This record gives sequence, C-alpha cells and structure tokens, in this order.
Amino acid sequence: MNETTSSKPLLCLALPAWAGNYTKSTVELMKAMSEHRSVLYIDYTYTWKDVLMGFLGKKPGLPLWRVLGLKSRVREVSAQLHVWSLPPLLPINGLPPGLAFQVVHRINSFLVQSSITKAIRIWNGADFVAINACQALYNRALQNLPANKNIYYCYDEIAAAQWTDRHAARYEKEAIQGADALVCSGSQLLAQKRQNGQPALQIPNGVDPLFLQTQRTDQPQARPIVGYVGSLDERIDLDLLETVIRALPEYDFSFTGRLQQPHIQQRLAAHPNVQFHPPLAYRALPERMKDFSVGIIPFLRNNLTAGIYPMKVNEYLALGLPVVSTGFGDMHQLQPWAIVADQADAFVHALRTELSNDHPDKQRQRRAFAAQQTWQARAMQLNELIEKL
Repeated sequence: MNETTSSKPLLCLALPAWAGNYTKSTVELMKAMSEHRSVLYIDYTYTWKDVLMGFLGKKPGLPLWRVLGLKSRVREVSAQLHVWSLPPLLPINGLPPGLAFQVVHRINSFLVQSSITKAIRIWNGADFVAINACQALYNRALQNLPANKNIYYCYDEIAAAQWTDRHAARYEKEAIQGADALVCSGSQLLAQKRQNGQPALQIPNGVDPLFLQTQRTDQPQARPIVGYVGSLDERIDLDLLETVIRALPEYDFSFTGRLQQPHIQQRLAAHPNVQFHPPLAYRALPERMKDFSVGIIPFLRNNLTAGIYPMKVNEYLALGLPVVSTGFGDMHQLQPWAIVADQADAFVHALRTELSNDHPDKQRQRRAFAAQQTWQARAMQLNELIEKL
C-alpha cells in the first residue's frame, strides 16, 4: 500500500466491525478520511468463541479465514483504504475484575499489539497518526506503537451501553487521558469526557451524499408513512411509541433495522398499522426511505442517549423529510430542522402538524442543511485537527 498524498497515514483501532448490516459512524468517517490520506482500519477484536460461531454459520460477516491467518489479513477497499483482521483473542468480556482478567487481558493486548506492528510495516516506517474508536480495552497496545499522535474518538457513552463489556468504561478514562486530542460525536459527550487543556472537537455524525441524490416519491401517499431506520434496542421509548401508534390509526408506521430486543416487535406488531423490515445495507436505505412521509427518532432520555448525535437525523433531512424526535442528546440543538416532543400527545401533535404543513420549499431547505453535514465535511474537520496537531 503506497502513500499517495503528503499527509501522514492514519491507523484506526476500531471497536465496530468493518462488515455488518447496519451503519457505523467509524466506518463512514474512515471511508471519507481515505480521500485525504491513507487509512488502515484495524477490524473488530473477534475471539475464539466468535470463530466457533463462524464455523457453525452463526456469525455472519466474520472474515473467518482472514482472522485465522489462512488468508491475507489485509484487504483492499480502495487504493487509500485497507482493513486489517486481527488474530482471534481469548474471550474476556465475561470475566470479573481480578487476576484471571488481568492475565487474559495482557495476553490479548500482546496479540493486538503484535498484529498491528506487522500491519504498519506496509507504510515502510513512515510516521502515522493513530485514532482509537471506542476500543478502550486495548488502548495500551495502541499507545505502545510509534504513532506520531494519538486521538481518542468517542461516539457513544460506553459506560451505559449494553453492547460494551463490563471493563471498557474504566479503560476509557485512561485512554482519553493518554490521548493527544479528543473527538466526540455529541456535544454532551465532549463536555463530560474532555480533560483540562486537552485539544477537543465535536465532529457530529454525517450523511452519505447518496441520500441527497435520492428523490422522494412524488405521488401523495394514500396513508402517510411514519418511518424509522436504525437499531431497535434499549434506546427506544416503547411506551411513548405504542401510545403514538394507537393515537394515529390512519398512519402507517414502518420500522427497518436490527431487532435487538424482540419484545419491541412483539408489542408493536399487534397493531395493524405497523410493519417491521429486516436491516438493509447502508446504500439500500434511501430507496426504502424515499416513501416515508416523516422520519422519527423516539428515544428515551437517559445516560445512554444523553451523548448521542443520531446519524438518522441527517439521513431523514437529506431526503427532505420532516423529523419528529424526543429531546435526547443533541436534538434540541437541531431545532428547527427536527421537532422535539417528549410526551406522547405532543409527539402526535408534532406528526400531524409537520405532515399537514410540509411543502417543497421546506423540503429544499432541509436538503440544503443536510448537504452541509456530509461525511466528507466531517472528514475535513478531522483532517484539520490532525494537521493542527
């Protein structure tokens, strides 16, 4: 892999897996960054348990032969973007703090550092910048590498998330303290995690230009479609959502995404105006969303959602859709582009008002706002921070 720009290459130690059936901010940001500099994406830390599940066909997206080293660990996405598969690690998430955890963590950290040391040989000793994308558990392995600068990128409150292991939160503080700069997707995350005197920047989630290029269905819908795309998980305000669905039997409600909590579908699918769809590839989402009449983000307000700047808000706006959301995270900052309603009756009123008052001028204004929020624009922000460092 040859460097084609004067910018230092970028190594990203990532918590999210490169492949998958949902959109990941780290993946999208690194794709956009590869337009400015060479990027090496260190893929998710799969364990031997994952390998076993892969052999059983229960781990879709797992690059099994690359993880086992039976196929090249590096795969080329583009001339400037490569993905590196780490070897299998020992399962660690179920271990309580203590000696056993410390031993396994030390072994895993050695494996991560040794593999990345091999990976960066493709740069032939050139200076590089390292960014840790919420992979706090193995940050020490990253800091032991000869990176020119280290940046910590935080896009979720991992201390409150169910999808992180029980150890990540205590390692995150150490990772942030050791970083040369901090980047957060949400303003509240930035305020909470920033260290005194540390260079820090909010880089909100962006949107793919593909959404801007997609034209909404011109024909008026016989029944308005209230659409949601994204994971159906512990963030969903299920009580509010069910009350809204009951109050609007003349509207159809469409949900597309990973069903991480089956009881959400069990409760909502009982209503005849609700449809659930499996997750789609990112580039297929605009075709599904172009038939929506309005986009919603019905999240709870708690410690998990307090730091969120949702990707879906810019995706909705890029299609010219009105947006109704609860007031979690940075949503209040996005008014008037998104209407905030925290109570079910207010949410119902907002949906009716936005749909009755929607017109082409408003749709053009929403698209114009979203056009300034692309991943390419976000990459420019990160690139400028790196250059300043």
